Amino acid sequence: MSTIVEIDERWTWGSSVMLICDGYGVCQVQFKNGTDWGYVCGLMVHKSKRRQGIATRLMKRVEEIVKDFGYDKIMLEVETDRLFQYEWYVRLGYERWEEDDELYYMQKRI
Repeated sequence: MSTIVEIDERWTWGSSVMLICDGYGVCQVQFKNGTDWGYVCGLMVHKSKRRQGIATRLMKRVEEIVKDFGYDKIMLEVETDRLFQYEWYVRLGYERWEEDDELYYMQKRI
């Protein structure tokens, strides 16, 4: 069974929660004052531990945290040349709402 450690920081502009899963995966979600969404600003899994469900567990926990903070939407960005990552987020229920030459902007209502 994996363990997720959470580090919650409060700032003048809002707050941030860093999640660490078994030392092999990390994810950060931020909440800025005056917004109605949580923003995933980073998700990484060590290459030796990929395709084992760590990223999915982290994102499921992010969704729970966003709900706990009283928000109902998650936003994130994916580089356009990382199609595998984009497709993975689509499988998790995220939708693209905008794009430019470098990024897909995605969101999910929870």
